[in-house]
Amino acid sequence: MKKEELPKFHETFNPILDILSEGNIIHHRELLKKVVDKYYSHLPKELLDEKTKSGEILTLNIFASVIITASFISPALISLK
Repeated sequence: MKKEELPKFHETFNPILDILSEGNIIHHRELLKKVVDKYYSHLPKELLDEKTKSGEILTLNIFASVIITASFISPALISLK
C-alpha cells in the first residue's frame, strides 16, 4: 500500500483481526475507529473522509465487508447494531 492510498479490501483483514484478538466485545463503529487509529492514522483526513459516488464514506465501505465477514467468525465480539 502506498502512503497516500486507502487500503485495499484484502489489506484490511489483518488489522481488523488484530483489534478483535484483544477479545473485547466491540461495536462495529468502534472497531473501525480503532483500526483507523492504529493502522491508518498516517493517511490525510481528506482521504479517510472521501466519499463514494452514492455519498457513503469510502473507508467505511471498504471495511464494512470485512467487518461483516469477521462477525461470522467471531460473532460474540462484534456488535453490528
